[in-house]
Amino acid sequence: MSSIIQGINTLAMLKAFIPYIGEINPMNRVFLPAANKPKNNLSLHPNQKKTPSVQKLLQFIGTRCYISSELRARIEQDFHRIETKAGDVLLKQDRHANKLYFIDQGLMHNYYYHDGKQVSSWFYNENQFDTAWYSFYAQKPGFEEIACLEDCVLFEITFEKYQKLIADFPAFGNFARLLAEEILAFLDYFSKSWSFLSAKEKYDLLQTHFPLIEQRVKLGQIATFLGISQETLSRIRNK
Repeated sequence: MSSIIQGINTLAMLKAFIPYIGEINPMNRVFLPAANKPKNNLSLHPNQKKTPSVQKLLQFIGTRCYISSELRARIEQDFHRIETKAGDVLLKQDRHANKLYFIDQGLMHNYYYHDGKQVSSWFYNENQFDTAWYSFYAQKPGFEEIACLEDCVLFEITFEKYQKLIADFPAFGNFARLLAEEILAFLDYFSKSWSFLSAKEKYDLLQTHFPLIEQRVKLGQIATFLGISQETLSRIRNK
């Protein structure tokens, strides 16, 4: 009975946590009013077009710290806009993650290899930051790779410039601290809770928050993220 209750509690908690990374703060320290909170764009039609602008990056940072005119100028200077194609690999396994990406448009995929098979660790979409978090913060070679699942418009910053922004602007340092706390809280809770859910519960949870994910992500990649075979995923979808 206790394991059933624990599973129910886990499912309820993960429903609160999973829409991150970039939209909510699991520690209740971030302050997007509900009416203004951006929807998770994995639910948007993949062909929907948007105008890329640094404004979305500024708005994201601005929910967590005050942006002075001087800080705004540095953000616009240090974050570089790049365009990538679907299939481009931005980070290879065993390399240092020296860049942090803000996704203006598109979908990115973090994954690693286990026994020669690709395993999805997370999908990142519009208005979210992405990197190989361990490698970026520790500045050590990591085990993850990062690829673009769609054509993307990104704003990238190097680790060195990110640290310089933190040193030069206490407000940005507060933003960086909050972002790191959000990621740590989410990943820690997620890693300890995901194993309590059944394959069906994991799939239902994913569908609740990313209802159109199957239009943007291959079923095989979704299956490895859920920790099940593609055949099992097909059976679950057909029920």
